[in-house]
Amino acid sequence: ASWDLGSGSDGMSPELAPALNKLLKACGLDTIVGVGAAPAEDYYDFFSEPFGGAESNWSHPHASHAHAHAGGHYDSSRLMHFLPYACDHFHSKQGQYQGQRHQGQQLDMVRSTLRMFRGLTMTLSKTVSEETPAEDVSACLGHLVKLLDGDTTINLRGVKITLDYCFKVSPVGVIHVDMRELSDVEAWAAYLSSTGDLAVAKEKRTFVEKIRCSEEDLASALGISSVHCTSAVAHSRQCEAFLGSLLQAAERAGPLSSAKPIKVVVEACDDLAISETDGSVVLPVSAGAEEALSFLRANLTDALLTTMKYDKELKELDRLKCLVRSRLKIRIYSKDKSVTLHEFRQCSNRLVRMSKSLLPYTEGLNVRVSDANRMSDTSVDIAWNFAA
Repeated sequence: ASWDLGSGSDGMSPELAPALNKLLKACGLDTIVGVGAAPAEDYYDFFSEPFGGAESNWSHPHASHAHAHAGGHYDSSRLMHFLPYACDHFHSKQGQYQGQRHQGQQLDMVRSTLRMFRGLTMTLSKTVSEETPAEDVSACLGHLVKLLDGDTTINLRGVKITLDYCFKVSPVGVIHVDMRELSDVEAWAAYLSSTGDLAVAKEKRTFVEKIRCSEEDLASALGISSVHCTSAVAHSRQCEAFLGSLLQAAERAGPLSSAKPIKVVVEACDDLAISETDGSVVLPVSAGAEEALSFLRANLTDALLTTMKYDKELKELDRLKCLVRSRLKIRIYSKDKSVTLHEFRQCSNRLVRMSKSLLPYTEGLNVRVSDANRMSDTSVDIAWNFAA
């Protein structure tokens, strides 16, 4: 229950109430009621400068960024005004989703059991993941588990099945099934015994596995970190021929010098290129072997410099994430793709400096550095250049 300290001359001074409310809130206790009708500015100031944070600044509740909330008004443009409400919103939503998370955990357990003991990989299509209740997915998988437990002659080891709303086999050998048609044990048994999808999928998987082995052989011959063919080309005979001819050319020419960190990606594109993001060398599957090898040698230095810069940025990103998570007790700390590493670093350093005043609100949160302060059901977005 909330504290009631009366009102009027025998009660608490309205000027003292916000300060004491602040202290009670920090201790996880209920706040005071019955202190008289305080003006909007006094109530709003309760959140404006927690613990007297040096970087906090008061802003009028009717500013252009003010928002309505169940507990009052807040200014989303200022972190210290926005964060208490975002914290309450996040934790209330997490409480509402507790049942859904439990169902999701049960589903993960079933999928892990199938993978560990049956060698079967089960995934969900994007449509099923977004639109189908977890209990329906669990029921569908439960029927398959019962079938496999009752008939040990069924061997699905190495098979990959995706629960979807259609029946098909992908180019790389993943079997898509319409979960609406597999509503009981008998339906699963009929599908697995009568369809030719298992044989087709095995043939395609075997071909892709050969492509993956060729990738390793080529990387070794070139003296580089890795060669990877995207799923769009890994199933094609054209890809098989390209890797074979490139391997022969590489064995004749010998390995590249000082090229160990280099990564090569083979995909369906028109031009040979160096990725500006991570320094990967992009080779079209339609390119000639000599042409591709010449491009790789000519652009080796640029690829190495970009790769080393990217690896350094990844290490810096991990360091900042660990630092902020440790200081602010954040559960998940991430970066939106629109935010640069420099902006992420600036934001992270400011959050660390303000950690003492932010900690009462950030513990247990999922925080993402973005372009604006905003709330969602799964995380709290913080503007990288936030106003304190």
